[in-house]
Amino acid sequence: MTVESDGYLTSPLFMFEDLVWLRVCGMVTQKLLPELNWIFEILSTARSE
Repeated sequence: MTVESDGYLTSPLFMFEDLVWLRVCGMVTQKLLPELNWIFEILSTARSE
């Protein structure tokens, strides 16, 4: 019985943490994407030359 109640109590918390984690990762990705594209462009031009 304790295992079921414990799992029931922790699952919403894990979902909440996952949502926060996803939002943080999304924000970081949005901020880094332009810089990553810039780096990829430099690498692709250097490779083609």
